[in-house]
Amino acid sequence: MLCAVILFLATTTAPVLARPGVRYRAAVVELGSIKATGVPVTLDGARKVKLQNAAMIEEWTAKAAAKGAQIVVFGEDFADSGWALPFGAQNMYAEPLPQPGTESLCSDRRQSTMPLASAVACAAQKHNITIATGLADLGPCVDNLSPFTQKPFPCDKATGLTAFNSIGVFGPDGNLLAKYHKSHLARSWSAEYEPQWAEASPPDVVTFDSSFGVRFGMFICNDINLGGPTRALLQMGVRDIIFPTLWINFGALFTAVGMQDGFSRAHGVNLLAANGNEMGRGSSGSGIWPADISSTGAQYYTAEPYVAPGQGWMGVADLVSPEPADTPVPAAVEQPEGGVPVNGTVTHFRAVAGNSTSLTASADGLVCNASIRVASGSGRYALIASAGLGSGGWYIAVCAVMPCSETSSDCGLNSVKPMNPLPTGGSVFSDLKITASSQYANTFLHSAICDDGLTVTPRSALTLRSDEAGARELHLSSASCSLMSASIEGRAQSEDEHEACPFNKYPCSTDSGEATRQDEAHSMGGIFGWRGRQQVEALEV
Repeated sequence: MLCAVILFLATTTAPVLARPGVRYRAAVVELGSIKATGVPVTLDGARKVKLQNAAMIEEWTAKAAAKGAQIVVFGEDFADSGWALPFGAQNMYAEPLPQPGTESLCSDRRQSTMPLASAVACAAQKHNITIATGLADLGPCVDNLSPFTQKPFPCDKATGLTAFNSIGVFGPDGNLLAKYHKSHLARSWSAEYEPQWAEASPPDVVTFDSSFGVRFGMFICNDINLGGPTRALLQMGVRDIIFPTLWINFGALFTAVGMQDGFSRAHGVNLLAANGNEMGRGSSGSGIWPADISSTGAQYYTAEPYVAPGQGWMGVADLVSPEPADTPVPAAVEQPEGGVPVNGTVTHFRAVAGNSTSLTASADGLVCNASIRVASGSGRYALIASAGLGSGGWYIAVCAVMPCSETSSDCGLNSVKPMNPLPTGGSVFSDLKITASSQYANTFLHSAICDDGLTVTPRSALTLRSDEAGARELHLSSASCSLMSASIEGRAQSEDEHEACPFNKYPCSTDSGEATRQDEAHSMGGIFGWRGRQQVEALEV
């Protein structure tokens, strides 16, 4: 699909120029949706499910509006039940959204052809608010192929139509302000996790101007892991991002709130992140993440194993649209040649109250150093260095402190499952510094997570700086919580970054042709980068 930049107003009045310094109030909702499971695969069945989800959107939008929110964001796939759609039913749940414009979709004419979009438009109009939600758009089939399988995306040959995992943004006048198609569907080297959808290529670059003077960009879930469309939005000066997601939590290093916090910090953006809680703790984690880390945002994570449809959380926060010049976009870099999978080392240590220690670990093109002082509590941890191509197809270079059994050579990273409780560390660190020297990375996500699954507060307790040699130093001072993890995650990103197969062999294979066959039993954890070859050295400090 051609790259599109969509600039439309949220009202029918004269243009409102987006500008830094604008204050606004935002809301995000984490909510379980009504599923298509057991519903007849018919247009009537699809309509019933979609309207039930639209009714929940209206209910929670009313709550957001009552708190003064000007924009509310719902999760990925929320309105269309896409998480549980049987393959082949997607075109019944997708709707032919028009191009953004000034026409109100809250009308009898639109209700007959796009009942979901019309219902959400009516909710936005009724409550005088902007609504962004995950849904499915029906559009022309695409010619591009899946990057890992090199196979075509679904296409109804009779109609020439396919379905896209999308965002729809509806303004206070009931009009469609923007629509966005997911650019990087979730996949690993061994599996496609969203086979029902087609993929936009090159990435959609979509913005809209709100009625309150803020220009927003947007993307969905796995899009956050690659350079497009993020870098294009940043180059355009966009620093307010809508992020519907259905993020799966995998252990201490790949949690929803950790990624959201780390992305907001790395790029200096206001991130409005709404997770679609379809698996309890397995897919929980949402927040409003201010670009100004001294400001108050909102965050949420539940450790409950199950969340019923309609049960949810809403966060509300006041934000100031950032100044783009405060966070320049780093120069683009390409992923390292060769496509060598992740490798790394683990240095174990026992955290004991009153003790201090210094540690080092390294991986290909990455050196990690840490200095640690423990205030209270005790627990087994490790400093991890891991670098290479993850099975989601992007390069990572991670330096992290996280809980780790003294007998584990990989800290459980190769066996973690999303429904497992998150690990806990048990120690409060009065001072923690991690330094990452990466040969290839140009973008550095960073975060620190407490044992309760939420990020360290205040956020200003965690800072990242670069030294003259280009190394990054993460500093956590005066933390008041027991620490689960602290990490710097380097990425090698460019605007045209694409998912890569190991050893540059397509379709994807984990056989280098020179080395012994590597593990191919990937789980969804592989999406987030810890699958592939692990060469682990364990040292006791």
